Amino acid sequence: MEVEDKMRSLFLVAVLLQVFAVSQAWAAVDDPCDDLNPCNGVGEICDNTSTNTCVCDSGYQANGLVCDDIDQDDDGDLNGADNCPLISNADQLNTDSDAFGDACDTDDDNDGDLDGDDNCPLISNADQLNTDSQADGGDACDTDDDNDTVLDVNDNCPLIANTNQANNDNDAQGDLCDGDDDNDTVADGGDNCQFTANTNQANNDNDAQGDLCDDDDDNDTVADGGDNCQFTA
Repeated sequence: MEVEDKMRSLFLVAVLLQVFAVSQAWAAVDDPCDDLNPCNGVGEICDNTSTNTCVCDSGYQANGLVCDDIDQDDDGDLNGADNCPLISNADQLNTDSDAFGDACDTDDDNDGDLDGDDNCPLISNADQLNTDSQADGGDACDTDDDNDTVLDVNDNCPLIANTNQANNDNDAQGDLCDGDDDNDTVADGGDNCQFTANTNQANNDNDAQGDLCDDDDDNDTVADGGDNCQFTA
């Protein structure tokens, strides 16, 4: 009797194992997470529940058809909020505040000049003015526009090279860019003593030089310093 019970038990175990194997085979056929099913697409995983349905993996979201990577450039900024979703730019720098970050914007300063040809790609300068014609940037972003080794912020003629910074009247402008070098209210172009203040423009001998800067005021070939009649020939 004991032997028969053991045999019966072994038979039941064998039957149960066979039933379990068959059920697993059918589950593999019907399992939507099986390798033969579309669930093996990019970003999809099986939810490992009783329904065994396909869900989007961590870092992906569904658009209704497939699972999309929610941060395609892996810069920490989700696609919908990323101003360069396909180019990594965690800082989201956007010089011109348009829809595209600098990393993927072909005109970062939005001045109409593409960055590759723009002499100041981050500062708007549509005219591309470049006084010194150097490759160090246009005037808008060049710290020494006349290339005279004196930085613009300290240069009394920032657009005209004057390394010596000569400034006869000590005003804000150096002589090379000052229209009145002696500050006598007479413009240099019409001043008979450009570097000596002489508002009255007195010129005894009517030559090219006013009396204050003329060494021979009566034009008698005797220098004023030794002339006993300075204003009479």
